[in-house]
Amino acid sequence: MSADSMIHPPAGSVAAQEELDAVKARNASLSQAVLEREHLILRREQSLREYEQTISQIERVFGHSPTWLARAPGVAFGEAPVAAQIDVVMPALQGWCTPRKAYWMAELIQSVPTGRPIVEVGVFGGKSLLPIAIAAKACGVPAVYGVEPWSNQIAVETPTTEINDSYWSTLDFPAIKKNFLAVLIATGLQDIVKILEVPADDANRLLRGERFAPFSLIHIDGSHSEAQALADVTAWAPLLAPGGVLVMDDILWPSVAKARAWLHDSMAIVAEVIENGADGQQIGYGAYRRR
Repeated sequence: MSADSMIHPPAGSVAAQEELDAVKARNASLSQAVLEREHLILRREQSLREYEQTISQIERVFGHSPTWLARAPGVAFGEAPVAAQIDVVMPALQGWCTPRKAYWMAELIQSVPTGRPIVEVGVFGGKSLLPIAIAAKACGVPAVYGVEPWSNQIAVETPTTEINDSYWSTLDFPAIKKNFLAVLIATGLQDIVKILEVPADDANRLLRGERFAPFSLIHIDGSHSEAQALADVTAWAPLLAPGGVLVMDDILWPSVAKARAWLHDSMAIVAEVIENGADGQQIGYGAYRRR
C-alpha cells in the first residue's frame, strides 16, 4: 500500500481529540489542586484546634489575677520581682518542690559563678525548673537545660520500692508534659529553658562538650534508686564550674544515702535543709560546692 493510499483521520477530528486531551489534563490538574487545597485547609484547621487548646490551657492555668498584678497594674510577668513570679507559677505546675525550696534555690543562683548555664536532671512537671529559670533569667544566666524523658519505662529502669515503681510505671507523662509546656509558653520562659527529652546518662554525655559545660548550678532530682542517684552525682559533679554548686533533692531517702555520702566526701557542704512537707513528713535537700 502506498503512502498516498493510507487512510488519515480528518484534520478536524485530530484537533478535537487534542482539545479533549487538553481539557482532561486541565481537569486532572484542577482536581489535584483542589485536593491539595482541601488537605491544606484540614491541616490549618487541626493547627487552629491545637492552638485553641493551648490557649484554653494557658487561660485555665493563668485565669486568675495574681495579687502582685493587682498592686502593680500593667506589669508584665517577667518584670515582676522574682519571688512574685515564683508565687504565680508554682500552683500551675505539677511536682513536689516546696515554695521554701524554690526561694532557697533562687537565692542560691545569685551566689554561683556568673555567665554559665544551669542544668536540672529530672524536670517532671517543672515545679522546680521554672522557679530556677525565673531566677536564672533575672541573673543573666544564658540557658537552663532541663533533662526529662517523660517515659514510664525509663522511670523504672532502676528499681526503688514496689509502691514507688508502681506509681511511676502508670503515670500519665504526656499530660504532665503538656501542662508543663503550656505554662512554659505562658510565662515566656521558653527563650531560656532548653529541654533534653532523653535519659540522664545520655544528656550527661551530650552536655560534656565545651559548647555547654561547665555549669554554674546542677539540680539533681531524677530517679531515687540507689544506683541511679549515685550515678547521677558522680557523673554530673565534674561538669560544674569552679565554685559551682550541685543541689541534691530528697537527701533523707535511704536509697539516696550513698549519693549523699559521696557528696559529703567529695564536695564542700553549702547547706542541708530539712522541712516538713504537706503530708507532715520531713523532706530534705542540700547544696554542695565544688572545691
